Amino acid sequence: MIYPENQFQNRRLLISVAAYIVLSFLLTILLRLPVSLSIILAAQIVLFFLVSSRPVWAIAALLAGQLTASNYVFYANSTQISIRFVWTIFAVLLLISILVKEKRINLGHRAKRVIIPSIIFFVFAIVANIASSDTTNTMEYVRLVTTWLVILILLPAVIKNAKDMKILAIVAIITCSISAVFALAQHFHFTIPPFSTTIVGTRFVGRRAIGLNDNPVDLSFTLPIIIIPALSLLFHGAVNRTYKVRVILSILLMCAAIYFTFTRSGMYALGAGAIALLLFIRTKIKKEIFLAVLMVCVAFVTYTNIVGNRYSQGFSNEDSAAARLVLWQASLKIVHDYPVLGIGNRGFKNISPNYISTIQYDPTVVSAGDILGVEEPHNDFLRVWVSFGTPALIAFLWIFISIIRNFLESYRKSSTRLIKGIALGGFAALVTYIVSAATHNVMDSVCFLWILGGISIATCKLAETKGPKPVKALA
Repeated sequence: MIYPENQFQNRRLLISVAAYIVLSFLLTILLRLPVSLSIILAAQIVLFFLVSSRPVWAIAALLAGQLTASNYVFYANSTQISIRFVWTIFAVLLLISILVKEKRINLGHRAKRVIIPSIIFFVFAIVANIASSDTTNTMEYVRLVTTWLVILILLPAVIKNAKDMKILAIVAIITCSISAVFALAQHFHFTIPPFSTTIVGTRFVGRRAIGLNDNPVDLSFTLPIIIIPALSLLFHGAVNRTYKVRVILSILLMCAAIYFTFTRSGMYALGAGAIALLLFIRTKIKKEIFLAVLMVCVAFVTYTNIVGNRYSQGFSNEDSAAARLVLWQASLKIVHDYPVLGIGNRGFKNISPNYISTIQYDPTVVSAGDILGVEEPHNDFLRVWVSFGTPALIAFLWIFISIIRNFLESYRKSSTRLIKGIALGGFAALVTYIVSAATHNVMDSVCFLWILGGISIATCKLAETKGPKPVKALA
């Protein structure tokens, strides 16, 4: 029997949902994995099985992992291996095999704009590691940057049309919405399974929510990267009317989840991304929206000052914030002494204690001796500068500029609402990433920079493609 296309899609959806439920149950009961980890792994397995219909599903599976508990680890022969690394390698091998069969890779005309500075940065970083680190650390970093580069290239290679981009957008919004539900359940101490357990399988203790991520900080810089593009899609009319309310509800859930992480940079990143979005969006009510955002910011600051929670504390009265000043001062002094090749990717903890006597800090708030030698710089830009030197920092900044140029160019050239929404949303999402990267060690934790770089290449490619008909709205 030949089923109509929509009936076939409904059958495939039902089969996928049924498989997902069964896999989640088996992973939890038979393998004794934490419920939340089982949910993530089951989703990735189901998404991978859809690769036969579209290669982009492999990237969707990889994205679902990057947005959640990507750093969960297991041990094989006493070797620590992260779930993220396994899925990334698996996705890369699978996608390479698919692309080899097709015998062609179309990245578009703007791919070199991002790939060239990325390669230059990687070369500088590897050379700096060779000069300052041991062979084991250097090879580990080579493996890491190789994965980043492959993701940067393969992502635009498998995004062949707007429907592929639509699939990734839907997967990202659903994944982060579920994570936000977990975060709210954790904050309010719901005890009904599966909300009573975290990713490591223990009862959640405390008020800082982690969602499906490894810690509240990871959740705080993950959700803004999805919220802002989702807002952009709404503003550009790229969401089907039937699903607008659901997307708005998802955005509100994610915003609440960010707040309950009590991570200051998450809220700052979200605000910066919203402002960046409003500066470039084309709408008749831009001033009204900008005023509404400003009022929300003022209300947020006023409320946090009244209740006196973590958001109202700063460098002078909170040890975590004050510690960053110590780390940043030490980073700048190390850069002064090692300006060309830096001290290697793992050198900061070893060398920074030598600079304790040169750091100015308030001993009643924080102790430099308890920070230097223990913490990384908590700033990706300073960390790149310290670890790999000034040439690497210039190449690193070049990557950000190139990604921004790609997003804004594709936003200007595209005539498709979905691509315009993704392009402008991707630009604003990069702004949220920059804010997070300026206050945390983000780059080695997640692949978001390279994912955004790949999406910027893909949006340029799709903006240059003249399709026969516009793609349907999201969902």
